[in-house]
Amino acid sequence: MRFYVPFLSLLISFIALTSVAQDDRCSSDELQAALMEDSTYARSYFAFEAALAEMSGSALRSSDAYILPVVVHIMHDGASTGNGSNISDSQVLSAIDALNADFRGDFGGANVDIGFSLAVRDPEGNPTTGIVRTDVSDVIPSFSSTGMVTTSNLDPASEMNVKNLSHWPGSDYINVWVLHKLNGGSSPLGFAYLPPTSGTHDGVVLHHQVFGVGDEFDLLNNFNLNRTLTHEMGHYLSLLHTFNNTSSCADESNCSSQGDRVCDTPPTTGSIGCSAMSCPETMVENFMDYSNDGCMEAFTEGQRTRMRDALLSHRNSLLNSDGTIPVMSTDMGLASVQGIASAGCASSISPEVLLQNFGSEPLTSATVHFSLDGGTANAIEWTGDLPAGGTAYFPLPSLAASDGDHDLSVWINTPNDGYALNDTLNTSFEVLTGSFVNMEIQLDVLPFGFSWSVENTDNGAVVMSGANYDNGTFAGDFIAESQCATTGCYELTVNDLFGNGLHYPPGGWYTLTDDGGNVLGSGTGNFGSGQTHAFCIDGSSVDPCEDANANDICDSEEDMIVTDVPGCTDASSCTYDDAANVDDGSCEYLDALGECGGDCPGDADGDNVCDNAEIPGCTDQSACNFAEDATEENGGCEYAAAGYDCDGNLLNVIEGCTDEASCTYDAAANTDDGSCEYLDALGECGGECEADIDEDGICDSAEIVGCTDLLACNYDDQATEESGGCEYASEGFDCEGEPLTSNIGEIAGMTSPLTPFPNPSEVGNDIQVSGLSNAGPWLVSMWSSAGKLIHTRTISAEPQLGTWSLNLSAPGLPGMYLVRVVSPNHTGAMPAIGRLIVR
Repeated sequence: MRFYVPFLSLLISFIALTSVAQDDRCSSDELQAALMEDSTYARSYFAFEAALAEMSGSALRSSDAYILPVVVHIMHDGASTGNGSNISDSQVLSAIDALNADFRGDFGGANVDIGFSLAVRDPEGNPTTGIVRTDVSDVIPSFSSTGMVTTSNLDPASEMNVKNLSHWPGSDYINVWVLHKLNGGSSPLGFAYLPPTSGTHDGVVLHHQVFGVGDEFDLLNNFNLNRTLTHEMGHYLSLLHTFNNTSSCADESNCSSQGDRVCDTPPTTGSIGCSAMSCPETMVENFMDYSNDGCMEAFTEGQRTRMRDALLSHRNSLLNSDGTIPVMSTDMGLASVQGIASAGCASSISPEVLLQNFGSEPLTSATVHFSLDGGTANAIEWTGDLPAGGTAYFPLPSLAASDGDHDLSVWINTPNDGYALNDTLNTSFEVLTGSFVNMEIQLDVLPFGFSWSVENTDNGAVVMSGANYDNGTFAGDFIAESQCATTGCYELTVNDLFGNGLHYPPGGWYTLTDDGGNVLGSGTGNFGSGQTHAFCIDGSSVDPCEDANANDICDSEEDMIVTDVPGCTDASSCTYDDAANVDDGSCEYLDALGECGGDCPGDADGDNVCDNAEIPGCTDQSACNFAEDATEENGGCEYAAAGYDCDGNLLNVIEGCTDEASCTYDAAANTDDGSCEYLDALGECGGECEADIDEDGICDSAEIVGCTDLLACNYDDQATEESGGCEYASEGFDCEGEPLTSNIGEIAGMTSPLTPFPNPSEVGNDIQVSGLSNAGPWLVSMWSSAGKLIHTRTISAEPQLGTWSLNLSAPGLPGMYLVRVVSPNHTGAMPAIGRLIVR
């Protein structure tokens, strides 16, 4: 039996094939351009790009693998689960599997070492399948006709209004929204925001007909390998289109800042189908091009680096998300019920459940219970090996369901299951009346161009069809197909591309009949370019399968169910099993200690130790005679002295000086280590001065005896203690016997001026004397106000601020002084004098 895609899907596929152009597949560029109009975002974007450039230039290739949590928001228009845009869980799982295969490089190219997993923990910390379903049309009626609108923020179904109905924090989850229309049609097929975007709108948006992989799903031709999700996830991780900002095939002068900013993707203007538009080196196989899904298969190493750098910088909060961490160790849940749809002509319904391990430990068994329309509760055992996060389809027995509406309840029982809210699912379905229709075709010898279809005119669903009968394979073949048509009206349409039907000798014919043998449409030979036959089906009631024991299960599959479920059937027992229907003697009860199945008759002191098991002794663990096995205190605990252990040893030896009179006393020390030192006569800690009788701050043993009078002829500048032996010049003479001038004014009047600086100066400080005409050398003498020569020396001047200056030291006593400078090489030269105040 063939699988037939509904007519509406074929129409959309055809439109997509012929009209999805370079600008229609992905609208990320347009949305990015709109964001760049905001100067604040633009600055953030350029800063982010600069950071990526720096990271890519210095980073080594890392093989660290990362798993990122994904939540898929199915934004539908009211259809039941598994129909239309309310896609099934299995389609979602196929999309995530295909995305991981692409990022692993299964089909070629780089292994990005980034994986994706449906979240198992929601933002509130509860277990989740990572799939959220929202009937948007129930809140925003216009969504049914427009889908999500990205062209107007004022539209009721605007992007933000739709996303706000179902959004998880972008810092912890990758939000993926799947819906039936974008801006009223099937294109663009998707879009995503590049980092550093954040907030409610950040994430990936996709049309449901490009999401997932599998012939059983309603997917668009050429876009049926899930590569649109891979492409948009590349945008989410900062990849640009390979043809970004490129208008020619010329080499880029700086590949890290031009085009797509990845150096191992050549300049390109893009591709159409599986062919380059203009540039021969175009990577048609690259996921970030616009080629058909069948051509895409690879990321480059440069794209790998850019995505990982973006993840580790702007998207790094995803690495700390709890979304991929199970809530508890044991948690088996029901993810979905599949395999049920409206059916006619069928005698039974064959459902299957999708089991999911939401816990952290592997699961090997569970009991699945089910009931049809509130009838018999049946049970069936599942066994297997389901790892953490794993899923498994488990078939239930075929149900004896007649035509009409039905409700199926399924619940699961797992030993030690820690979370009950995901253990039950309810689903509704309808069994429709109908009739089998049978198509028989005798093809002529040149059947190419012949096609046919049977379509329900009430809902557009194609029951069966045929086309592409190439001459080499189907010449003269006889074809017979049969399908169930539910009650309603139909059209059989037969076409021939060349306008001559099935006329080539010996000719051909076709006949469509119902299961009563009635002819619904027929033709033979040359019927021209096409014929249409309208008919209606008045289907008969569906007879359910044999169900002799009336438990709603077809008798042919009774052996699948569990008729006897052994276990404890006493609800007051601590081992009660609500799934058991046969008591197996396994009931246990709480004892005095609250232990299930324990044998404690009493616990008088309430210490959670059975009275007949008490052991007296010291129960204080800090006591020296603590008894590890004791459960009851005997009052005989013994303790060590403070700071010592039970053997009399110091608990903590701290060495140091323990003498409080010492200047090196250590208050924390408890063991003297001989490090004590004491103040000497000068107040120095550990010094060697025994005495300082004159209290001049110089130890007696270090005193230097000599003349300490600066005005004396035998003044000793090293002396610290006056000897009483100072010698002075005779009145009117200096120490060399030279006559003194009568006063300072007399000396000053015979000279040219000098400028000492600073003036006044401090005792012993450095001074500069400026106003000299050249470098010298100069004979410099310093005189006291009494006309006494203090000292004399010959030095050279240095250039300072446009003049020649001498560097001197101020005298060691306060007072007024004259600085006299004369050139020793010019006899009779006028000396220069400057006054200096020392304080």
